[in-house]
Amino acid sequence: MLGGTSHRRFDDAFAENGAADTGEGVDRASLLLPGDQDALLATLRGLTVAPLVSVVVTGRPYVLAGVVARSDATLFCAYPGPEGADAIAAVLCGNRQPTGRLAAALPAHPGTVPAHGDDRHPAAGVYRDAPEPELFPLGHGLGYAGVELIAASADADAVRVELAATPGRGWAGAAEELVLVFARRDGSIVVPRRAELLTFGRVTLPPDGRTTLVLDLPAEGLFVPAPERAPLAETTTTLTVAVGAQRRTLTIRPPLATRPTEDSRR
Repeated sequence: MLGGTSHRRFDDAFAENGAADTGEGVDRASLLLPGDQDALLATLRGLTVAPLVSVVVTGRPYVLAGVVARSDATLFCAYPGPEGADAIAAVLCGNRQPTGRLAAALPAHPGTVPAHGDDRHPAAGVYRDAPEPELFPLGHGLGYAGVELIAASADADAVRVELAATPGRGWAGAAEELVLVFARRDGSIVVPRRAELLTFGRVTLPPDGRTTLVLDLPAEGLFVPAPERAPLAETTTTLTVAVGAQRRTLTIRPPLATRPTEDSRR
């Protein structure tokens, strides 16, 4: 069990005793795990060849590169609440599969923050000593059974994603996955954000099941608005459909505006 804590009483004055390292009003200059937790895990890894599962309970993104490298599996638990212990135990014992997905990207190094995919320029390759600044992206997560992205298509109204369940080793239940759709709007007078989260949906499939998930796209904000378009630039939006680590890229264009005819004016 690793991570941090925000436990304190409402009548407590904050003291520099390390009791609370997460939560409102608790900022940190370093996103490394507090104390000697990384060293403890390294020691445990050196003492055993048995499977080592790390459960990280925290309220903020930490740098977990060392934890992931030394663990056979890592369960990220963002303050799971009063029922959290039962839920974690059910996942560890194989009675339920982990269906949560990261609500924020995790940095790979203490100095490569903030780590997020909706910036205007990629951070990869910027740091000489950290060529890949992001450990896991927004929405990352694994389940005991998988969902395969078969095909994807889109127009200005919706995205259609064809999905199929893939069996998991030692798991005979349903497969559950989060489908994310990111957008990059091109044709603006400014550099576009690389990947803004546009919409998402969750799908549950029985073993060997297939389905087509339809996600409606927002009517406003799908393309660069007319006042912000660069002269003579083509207006397009590139959609990235993400299912686990699988990606499909689609390009859509705004519908053509038609001139009214004499008949339509009457």
